[in-house]
Amino acid sequence: MMLYTLLLLSRRAPAFSPPQRVQRAPLLRGTTTAATPATTTTDVQVFIESTDCFKVAFYANYFKWLEYGLGKRVRAIDGMAYRRPAVLGDLLTVNTTPFEDGSINHAQTISRDGVDIMTVKRASDEEVVPRTVPAPIFGKVRTVMQHTCRHDDLDGRDGGLSLDACLRGFERSRSDFLGGPEDLSLLNEKGISVVVAGVDGLRHVTVSVNEGERVEFTADVSQVKTRIVLDQYVAVNGAPVCFARISCVCVDVIRGRPVAPPDVVSEKFTSKV
Repeated sequence: MMLYTLLLLSRRAPAFSPPQRVQRAPLLRGTTTAATPATTTTDVQVFIESTDCFKVAFYANYFKWLEYGLGKRVRAIDGMAYRRPAVLGDLLTVNTTPFEDGSINHAQTISRDGVDIMTVKRASDEEVVPRTVPAPIFGKVRTVMQHTCRHDDLDGRDGGLSLDACLRGFERSRSDFLGGPEDLSLLNEKGISVVVAGVDGLRHVTVSVNEGERVEFTADVSQVKTRIVLDQYVAVNGAPVCFARISCVCVDVIRGRPVAPPDVVSEKFTSKV
């Protein structure tokens, strides 16, 4: 069962407008156009294939939309925060601003009606080898999930494991830790959803993989106050492919507010340590 990306809210989308507009901040006295980075905006419609049964966008689709704005592959993400959910029918705007230092780094936001629903401190297409799985860490619960590579896990651009496949595997690994569909259904009956609140330190590289080969998903899970924090790793035949630190929160759906993890969640740590 999928984890839902913050608070189940919905709005109707305004009429479609052409993508790829360029906005520039007004010049101040004594400045030049070269000193003012241009912000590129790209419009994205939320269609049904990007949402779950509650009409809320799946968290991994935001990375696809960020790539639309970046105009190239996302290989590194730092400081991603989910603030509000995107829902079916939304018209979103991806705002992409290059760093002033002239590097390949960009700051990005995704907004709806002028309000940011996601912010990213740094996005880049630079390939940096992800973290490797460390020795077991005291106080963290480790889970390992084996997966057999399928044809739809492959990135047609280079034959490696796609970022989308890594993110979907992260989701399954998190769901398994939380008890799978049965325990998640119990939470939903109590009006509580476990949602992704942030992603940090994401790194993704191309490692050649073939259908039928083994892909290993490892997660080191801890509870930090009211957050569930997962250091998640992907490896193909022992070679690191992807890493991300993903923070989740429990949300009271009716009140629309974060709540402390209920016993059915907290006991996962005491029973598995």
